[in-house]
Amino acid sequence: MDIRKNSDENPSKGQSLETAANKFEVFLKKILYPLNSNEKFMRFAQDLDFKILLHTSDGHGAFLLIIEKGTINIESLIEGDSDSLKKKQLGWDQKLIAPLSIFKKLSEGTLDRSDLMKKLFFGKINFSGILSIKILRKLFSFFDADLQSISSIEQKHSFIKKNTKKISTASKIFFLAGILHVIIGILALRLELAPAIEILVTALIFAFLFLVRSRKLLKLSKYNLTLETSVIITSATITFLNCITYFILMMWGVAQGKLYINILMIIVIFMNVFTFYIFFTSKIRFEAMNTLEKFDYLTVVMIRGLGLGYILYLLAYMGFITGSPDYEMLIYNTIFGIALVIYGEKLYKEKTSKEVQLRALIVINLAFTLKIVLIIFFSLEPKFIIQSVLFSVIITIRVFYLLTVF
Repeated sequence: MDIRKNSDENPSKGQSLETAANKFEVFLKKILYPLNSNEKFMRFAQDLDFKILLHTSDGHGAFLLIIEKGTINIESLIEGDSDSLKKKQLGWDQKLIAPLSIFKKLSEGTLDRSDLMKKLFFGKINFSGILSIKILRKLFSFFDADLQSISSIEQKHSFIKKNTKKISTASKIFFLAGILHVIIGILALRLELAPAIEILVTALIFAFLFLVRSRKLLKLSKYNLTLETSVIITSATITFLNCITYFILMMWGVAQGKLYINILMIIVIFMNVFTFYIFFTSKIRFEAMNTLEKFDYLTVVMIRGLGLGYILYLLAYMGFITGSPDYEMLIYNTIFGIALVIYGEKLYKEKTSKEVQLRALIVINLAFTLKIVLIIFFSLEPKFIIQSVLFSVIITIRVFYLLTVF
């Protein structure tokens, strides 16, 4: 049984949507059908074949949003039992179930990440993948047509298409690095207990981050959306952190002279350098950053990397490796790990806020000062020295950026 309604009320044919009984259908068609004559959308969707099930949870109906070869269409669906809207029945790629108010916020660009997480936590939004929300946001963004000339749109589209291939290749290497992390973790079991646990836990954490992130990168690359999301920034952060972490483990001699483990770590570091270069340079070219903005972006990646590293080191300071917890380091890493991750995000999103810039600089300086105190009074570990050097570089660039821009 075909549960699709007759959906020929295309406004391009001069039919009035105001007579439609369903408010959501009126809303969708008024907003989305004009895209069929929007040059930006047609370029974006020329190779796209994607279906999203849009289902309102407050009784405004269910619809199938179809994007195919540069055109968009909306099919009304008859809401029967739950089986009638399943993927097997309709062939959709992803689904999004939410109240009508959420769809309106998406169209207005007012649904931020924190709001989205709250709605997810309280069960007001249900979706099969974040890509459905990203594509809807992308569709609604096409209405800001006056911001760019047609020539600049063409250049941007050409750049995205060209660099997506590079990012896709880097994402595959990123995935292979994840596999190598698993192998390193397994080989670490041949070492003595303490170093075996340290390398095993480190390698498996990175394996998880790399494999999950590479899957998302490849999925976004398929739809030319990678450069327009924060996924590529997070991926660059992870490669940066992994390089630093494995370098520290090798300096510290944790592998106990096992050549095969060190060789695999070196291979992963080289793979990370390549993927970091692709992720980092693609983003700065996409956003046409000047020299100062490039250094600003580099510090954002470094700050996020340090913060994430602090959070990962919590496992070690809890006593899983040494056998006894280190409470000073636990407190330090918890506070500054979270703070650095948060301000790494804020510095990128709120570049023009002097208040954010000053607060971030205060947090970074405090983290650096306390790190020096820990080195002097507690222990001189290789990672402390490297972290201190990174802090020095970050602070120098951030101060210069603050004085220059503000």
